[in-house]
Amino acid sequence: MNNLNIANIGQTIRAYDFASTKEEFIQGRVIAKGMVVHPRTGQNVFEGFTIEIQAEGNGDDRVGDTGYVPFTNTRDWEGRIELVA
Repeated sequence: MNNLNIANIGQTIRAYDFASTKEEFIQGRVIAKGMVVHPRTGQNVFEGFTIEIQAEGNGDDRVGDTGYVPFTNTRDWEGRIELVA
């Protein structure tokens, strides 16, 4: 499953951490799509969305931070990433 076309830059997505619950997530505006580069080492990490975190399930420790959401992963499931707006 590849979520590349779920959202475009400027749209808001919600990405769930676990298939078993809708309470653990990050939500934010997509600020970039494509290869995510490690902020310190400059190494390519994975292809995905870079978001500005605006909401977080079960807390708000990451609100205002930059978040990274892979387009696909080894434990993927339908609905892991949703278009919010």
